[in-house]
Amino acid sequence: MNKGREGFTLLEAVLSLAIGVLAAAFAAQFLAGQLSLYNRYRKMREACMEAERVCAFLEESICMGFDFFVNPDCPEKLYFWEMDEEGRRAQVLEADDMRNVSPAWDVRLEFFDPAYGRVCARVGVYAEDRLVYREERTFISLYEEE
Repeated sequence: MNKGREGFTLLEAVLSLAIGVLAAAFAAQFLAGQLSLYNRYRKMREACMEAERVCAFLEESICMGFDFFVNPDCPEKLYFWEMDEEGRRAQVLEADDMRNVSPAWDVRLEFFDPAYGRVCARVGVYAEDRLVYREERTFISLYEEE
């Protein structure tokens, strides 16, 4: 600043403005990375909750079943028997049944290791054809032999 004059010179004002713009650019870049990380975490948590809903649906559907069977050529379908008032009734559980449970996500199921009273399943939650979350569980029916 010159003596006897008030205010800043043009050079001082331009330098201050340039330093401020650089600081704002660095801050914006840092915040954009943090926001991206937060959005990925939020999406993963939502997918995890979706997998929990699907697993709860599977648990409810499988708990009264027995004599589980999985065709190795079509592991997304689970065949089993269920008892009701009229006797044994054949059931098929497949990924298409999850459309009502989770319409916002693409849920893919893979059943494996079937036994009389238990079956394992992999639940994959996809968004835009990319795996977001995957969970593997063993479901045990009330008819499991000890």
